[in-house]
Amino acid sequence: MILLLTNKDDITIDFVVRELQNRGCSYYRLNTEDIPEIVRVSFSINEDSYIIYDTVKRQYINLNDVSAVYFRRPKISDLSHISEISPQEKRYLQSELASLLEGIYKTLRHAFWINDIYRIREAENKIYQLQLAKQIGFEIPQSMISNSVSPLQEILQKSNGNCIIKPIRSGNMGYPDGRQVIFTSQFNESVLDWEDRINAFPSYLQENLNKAYDIRCTVIGDNVFAAAISSQNNPDSCIDWRRSKKPLPHKKIELPQDIQDKAIEITHTLGLTYSAIDLIMSKQEEFTFLECNPNGQWAWIENRLGYPISEKIVSLLQNV
Repeated sequence: MILLLTNKDDITIDFVVRELQNRGCSYYRLNTEDIPEIVRVSFSINEDSYIIYDTVKRQYINLNDVSAVYFRRPKISDLSHISEISPQEKRYLQSELASLLEGIYKTLRHAFWINDIYRIREAENKIYQLQLAKQIGFEIPQSMISNSVSPLQEILQKSNGNCIIKPIRSGNMGYPDGRQVIFTSQFNESVLDWEDRINAFPSYLQENLNKAYDIRCTVIGDNVFAAAISSQNNPDSCIDWRRSKKPLPHKKIELPQDIQDKAIEITHTLGLTYSAIDLIMSKQEEFTFLECNPNGQWAWIENRLGYPISEKIVSLLQNV
């Protein structure tokens, strides 16, 4: 039994579901926001019994029988099915559901994971990623995180005044009416004149490299699939290719073996089986590591370039 942990809106998991169905695999897709309205849980600690029941599919899943887990994008129920609930009560109940999910993750520690949730959380730290990348032998940009003016001035000098500013962890900002993203942007040196503002919170600056194109490197086990993304012909995507308002040209590329080996090594050193690594190819034809996304999206790469990413994921889940 393969368990898929995600949410109703996750399109990427559909690629994996299709491959599982093609192979006739036994699986269950747990959209975690369905707990507790649709999915019931019955956990008897004394009996070592951990059962979930899908009331729509009328399907029982014994967590002890799960052999592999694909961790994608779990969500907590918005509890809209419970009427007359205060904001304080809602926060409390959602906290309880979060703890229940943590208990499910711990219960499944006997299974093979892509990727282990606790490894993902550790791997998401960009400071740690850069330390490892440097240790492994990747080229990395000049980077500085500080809430003091002098160190930020120093990196600007080293970068000839050309730096970008980016989030330390994730740029996702949740709002009641939707989600906004803080993208990587050009840093305006005049901000350093506002010392109180700089001192108030750490800024993450990197040199703005002279890019030829961006690279999304998808690592699955010992397989590496690289896509060159033509980001430099569009002003919206020059700094951060995700900002483009229209699809950017993609093409398959074969990375040099030493770069592939480093991509695999940093993935495994982070305790991951899957990762999506962002690299830069400079106009001087040098590869530079930017960051590793331990649970990054990949469906658009498979869809556009035909890489067998879902096949490799399912093969790992099947232990093939």
